[in-house]
Amino acid sequence: MDAKKLMKRITIIVFALTFVLGITSSISQAAEKIVIKLASVISPGAPMWKGMEHWANLVEERIGDKIKIQRYPAGQLYRDAESEYRALTKGVIQASGLFGTLIGGVKPGLDWQSIPGACSPQNYMELNRKVMPIIEKYLAEDNLKFLGPSYQGSALSCTFSTKRNIKSFEDFKGLKVYSHSKWQMKLAEHFGGAGIEMPTSEVYTGLDRGLVDVGWSAYAGGPQAFKWNEVAKYISGPIPGGVAGYYLVVNMKTWDSLPADVQKVMAQAAEDTALWANDWAQKNDLEQQKIIKEKYPDTYYQIPERKVAEMEKFAGELLWPIYVKESKIGPEIKRLIFE
Repeated sequence: MDAKKLMKRITIIVFALTFVLGITSSISQAAEKIVIKLASVISPGAPMWKGMEHWANLVEERIGDKIKIQRYPAGQLYRDAESEYRALTKGVIQASGLFGTLIGGVKPGLDWQSIPGACSPQNYMELNRKVMPIIEKYLAEDNLKFLGPSYQGSALSCTFSTKRNIKSFEDFKGLKVYSHSKWQMKLAEHFGGAGIEMPTSEVYTGLDRGLVDVGWSAYAGGPQAFKWNEVAKYISGPIPGGVAGYYLVVNMKTWDSLPADVQKVMAQAAEDTALWANDWAQKNDLEQQKIIKEKYPDTYYQIPERKVAEMEKFAGELLWPIYVKESKIGPEIKRLIFE
């Protein structure tokens, strides 16, 4: 074979190899696209989901086509928060916003914000930054990477009742009370009420059929999103119910598999989201409280400020000792909050 023909054959082979390798590289790059399942039992209209979605949008915008965050709100994948939590620890889903009050059965202590008087919308972020190292270590025990806290709703919540206005904790006596927060349930039970557990999405039907007498929400917008106002005869507020906060987390195995630059973007997006969500939720909560007062002037009872302060003080004195006893992180969390 002369040199000219040999060079021609070599050129063809090199071209073919380059073509094949190019295709293989493209397939490999496509296969390496990061897919994250972001799931929550919280409804799309709730501030908590808006915060999670804001984080997902920031991550996708800043990373580009390299990542896709699939969104599953309203219990599409898991009907209750504890099942969702277990799936998250196993990596079946890769990210979520943990609502401390909903996973107390599997991870007690994350719901310290829900104790009335523990914090306010104004100092929520400051106090959360103080306790972040404890929370981060605590969640790492369950194979979870804690990216940061976000705020959902007001420390002054509302009750929606079919029986009577709730003007004080004593008015819970003899009533079946739903709340997502075990601390609110404990308050109702302390005064002779019966705590009722059910998915938030079923409270409307519960109120309508008499399975529950009172729906107690941590923020004013929640009941309207679920239309509790359509079946409740009496609305009262503001009532001390603690702050509704949540923790943005990623499965640890998933986190460790991510490139360093992607981790950096996700962490910064979480920090930016915390500030955005805190500001948005405060404004939204005030707006929703105003809507309730104006829309239901004949059924809304506004609890006097002096009474609110009295109720909050009593709730803290009752609940903090229980919190400290029930959670291994309780003593240290309380020390940091009150130092």
